[in-house]
Amino acid sequence: MNGVAAAPNVFANWFAAYTNSHHEKRVASHFAERQIESFLPLYTTLHRWKNRCEMNLELPLFPNYVFVRIDPRERVRVLEVPGVMSLVGFGRALAPLPDFEIEALRSGLGKRKIEPHP
Repeated sequence: MNGVAAAPNVFANWFAAYTNSHHEKRVASHFAERQIESFLPLYTTLHRWKNRCEMNLELPLFPNYVFVRIDPRERVRVLEVPGVMSLVGFGRALAPLPDFEIEALRSGLGKRKIEPHP
């Protein structure tokens, strides 16, 4: 980075990127490498294997989804990322998510224990 902050893109919205199963963290890493703003909400859970081994795992709160903030005209940049299957929408029209929904998720993650609904 050159230390100069880029002007925020006024046309950018949050969208849900649908990923291959169990590829959410890898996809989020690819987004970071390509300087695509993304958000992957994770929760911590204790997993017990058959051999009685226990480990805390960080798993996606929304399996198969990573949120991205892009200008809709840049959708190809997201679709080129390995592991991304599609962007959520209705037919050919993308379905933007309100900024306040993502901000509510971000702020709520640190305040309480969050888990997916069973």
